[in-house]
Amino acid sequence: MRFGLLFWAFTVAGTQTLAAAEALPCLTPNDNCVERLPVKDGWIRIFSTHPLRGDGLNVPSAGAPVAAQAPRRALVMVHGAQRNGDGYFGTALAAAASQGQLLDTVIVAPSFKGIDGSLCRDTVEDGELVFGCQAWNAGFAAVNSELKATSFDAVDRILQLLGDRQRFPNLKSIVVAGHSGGGQFVQRYAAANHAETRLHIPVRYVVANPSSYVYLNDARLRPEASCTQDGICTGGFGPYWDRNNCSGYNKYRYGLEGLSGYIATLTVGTIRRQYVKRDVTYLLGDLDTLQDSDLDKSCAAQAQGPNRRERGLIFWNYMRAEFQAGHQIVVVPRCGHNAACMFTSQTGARVLFP
Repeated sequence: MRFGLLFWAFTVAGTQTLAAAEALPCLTPNDNCVERLPVKDGWIRIFSTHPLRGDGLNVPSAGAPVAAQAPRRALVMVHGAQRNGDGYFGTALAAAASQGQLLDTVIVAPSFKGIDGSLCRDTVEDGELVFGCQAWNAGFAAVNSELKATSFDAVDRILQLLGDRQRFPNLKSIVVAGHSGGGQFVQRYAAANHAETRLHIPVRYVVANPSSYVYLNDARLRPEASCTQDGICTGGFGPYWDRNNCSGYNKYRYGLEGLSGYIATLTVGTIRRQYVKRDVTYLLGDLDTLQDSDLDKSCAAQAQGPNRRERGLIFWNYMRAEFQAGHQIVVVPRCGHNAACMFTSQTGARVLFP
């Protein structure tokens, strides 16, 4: 289904660009749209419709002023556990095309490489930052960075470049979105980042179907209780009932104890205050209820609910009950654990492009 959507997206783009042929964005989910993004003492690959630095590798019109293209919105799309930035770049292109926003949007998809024994072993180039297989989605440092460059630092840099008025003078909004492992990344990044406070552009965060969330205190839903998207729970929140058998249930990445990596630069109080105020939407697949092999089944994750959909419903209700957060929730009908379904459905695409 994804390739059909991409073919359609590029066809739509081709007809739209006739009126703006002097400033074509890059619309192919391959190395044609790759740029190297420096992050401290290394770099990461990003797939981008527009050159962010003006000296991109293999990016058509990299020397042309982006100001001439005048995009008004930006979408930063974070990949999942397979670390396939190209695939998520393609999904983001299809979502933008479905809403007629291809020519009006800067789309950026970072690619975080992973090496961790036999668990994952991506091919990397000289100087390219590499992370543990799952360390990137919690903002931990790259294993080959003496300066402790983290995946969150990389997105900080992307937001900083998008906020450059000389290159993107008409940009009015930025969305940072991710699915599955990328959803974990975006939820934790929304809680931890200090880049948003330095921007003149509002940022929204779209958290789609993560396996787990970072909770802001030690409260969890009472046993046997459940919650709905209407804001109703059959039980309250309190200290985790099985905490004696799950000592790590509130340690970072599941809670705010034992902070490490990027997030450790902030106090717990600061994290709580800024996350509550941030513009966050939880995007949940109505059918994402399976106990599949990629679902986090640790006791710390099980403390948050039995499956991804329930964990999302519970967490949104938790943020309302414990912190009166104004976060949003959207359930996508007929979608399971599938990024293309979540983001290219009319429901999901409208969350990205309201």
